Amino acid sequence: MSTLINTVGTSPMIVSEVFQYVKNIDEKLKNIALIYTSDKEIEAGVMAVTGAVLSKYPDVHLYNYEIDIQDIEDQSSFLHFLDFFAEVVKKEKEYGPIYLNVSGGRKVESIALSIYAGFAGVKTVYNVIHRDVRNFNDKYERIKDLIMNDFGNCNSEEAARIIYNKRSREYDPIFFPNPSNLVFLEISVLNMPESEKEMIRRCIEGIHLDDTDIEDFRIKAYADSGFITFDRHRTYATELGNIILKML
Repeated sequence: MSTLINTVGTSPMIVSEVFQYVKNIDEKLKNIALIYTSDKEIEAGVMAVTGAVLSKYPDVHLYNYEIDIQDIEDQSSFLHFLDFFAEVVKKEKEYGPIYLNVSGGRKVESIALSIYAGFAGVKTVYNVIHRDVRNFNDKYERIKDLIMNDFGNCNSEEAARIIYNKRSREYDPIFFPNPSNLVFLEISVLNMPESEKEMIRRCIEGIHLDDTDIEDFRIKAYADSGFITFDRHRTYATELGNIILKML
């Protein structure tokens, strides 16, 4: 089975849009992982898109990952978010190939996940663009309060599916808009040979520089990338390096 990992912000319909698109490409896509913050509006959106997906794909499994920060404000919160993503990847990789949707969430999240997706074994990164975004945003603004009222206190997938089905006429144009109004960007992931990943892994775990087959220029490149530091004797993992290690 394949998994679509999503960062969810205040536009939850992006999840169902990208899922439907990728599902038409990969029929083995059965899992959706949702990464989101503990914000009431976002939580309601998570339940709304849960109901939307299950109303049309009842055999899909959704996994919710709520992160305990509101936003990325500094280096510490950035690394915390990336570490959280790495833990999600570790769990979801057990099921099979991973796709990544970076359309939702904050810009810095999208940038970071796109950069490090190759280490996580992601197949493809997706972004969705609305051709008529102003008109679409107007439609969404008109039902935002409805989503909050319907899903703000919803706490189960079955309840979300029932609520969504009762108002599918209002919700479907938002969560499943006409595909001709959407542009799906498939961003190829920068992959590297397993031999290169193994050298990065070894350097992060720590190697003695007087007894290694890894060239000096590679060690310097890994240090410049922020994965390691080194002295005359050995390499040492940075906080970022330990996070990358989880993805490898």
